[in-house]
Amino acid sequence: MSWCTPGVDTGACRRYAPLSLFIRLFFLVFLLAGLEPGAAQAALCGSDQVDEETVVSRVVDGDTLWLDGGLAGVRKLRLIGLNTPEVAKEGQAAQPFGEQASQALKEILPVGTRLAIRYDRDRQDRHKRLLAHAFLANGDSVAARLIARGLAVALVVPPNLWNRACYQEQETLARRRGLGIWSLSDYATPSVVHGGQSLKAGYQLLRGRIQQVHIARQWLWIKLADDVYLRIQQKDWPYFGDHGRLLAWRGKTVEVRGWLIKGKRGDWLMQLRHSDALVALD
Repeated sequence: MSWCTPGVDTGACRRYAPLSLFIRLFFLVFLLAGLEPGAAQAALCGSDQVDEETVVSRVVDGDTLWLDGGLAGVRKLRLIGLNTPEVAKEGQAAQPFGEQASQALKEILPVGTRLAIRYDRDRQDRHKRLLAHAFLANGDSVAARLIARGLAVALVVPPNLWNRACYQEQETLARRRGLGIWSLSDYATPSVVHGGQSLKAGYQLLRGRIQQVHIARQWLWIKLADDVYLRIQQKDWPYFGDHGRLLAWRGKTVEVRGWLIKGKRGDWLMQLRHSDALVALD
C-alpha cells in the first residue's frame, strides 16, 4: 500500500510516509475515543447535552446565582449536585468555608460569564428557584469544580440524579486530600452521636449506631440516639433499594448527611432522600 499521491515527489513521499501513517492513526484513535484533536483532557464531570445557554448576572453564594436569561428574564439558579456552607446573613455568622466557597464561585463565574446549563428531572425547587447543572466554556462542571476544591459536599436530591457518581468521585478525592471543609474535624471524622449530645441545626455529617428501625405513618424511622432520629418518606424508599433491608440494619454503624432540624418534642430529626446520604461503615 502506498501513501504517495500522484504528482508528488516520490522520494519525499517515502521519507514522510511513516509520519503520515502516524498522523492518520493519531486522528483515528481520537475518533474512536470520541474525542476532538487538541483536547488535552476530558472536561471535569462534563455534560452529555446543553439545554440552554445563558449569562451570569450575579453570584449570591457558593451554590446560588442570578442569570440574565434574555427574553426569559432574570432568574435565580440553584446549582444541582452540591451544597456549600452558608455565608453570613440575617445576623447569623458564616459557616466555616462559607465565604471562601462564595468567593470561589465569583472567581469562577465573573459577571457576564456565558454558561451552558443542563436540566434534570425537576427544573424548580420549592423556593421557585431554577434547578440545573451548569458548565463552563471548556466543558467543566461548575459544581464539580467547587466539590473538587473541598468547598462543597456532593448533594443528591431525587429525582435529580444525573451525574451524581461523578460529583461523588470528586468529593471522595477532596476528602482523601483533606481539602477545604474536609480539613475540619466535623467533616473529616464526624463524631458518633449519643443521647443528650449538643448538636446544632443545619447541614450536618453525623455518625451513629442504629438502635431501632420501624415504619410508622408512611415513614421509615431510624433511631441513632434517644433524641436523634432519621426518617425516610415512603416516596423515597425506592432510592434506598429494598427498604426492607434497612429494617435489618439495627446495630450497624452508619454515616449520614442532611439537614438537621429540631423537632416539636425537642428531639433532632434528619430526613434522608437518597441512599448516598446513608452509608454503612461496618
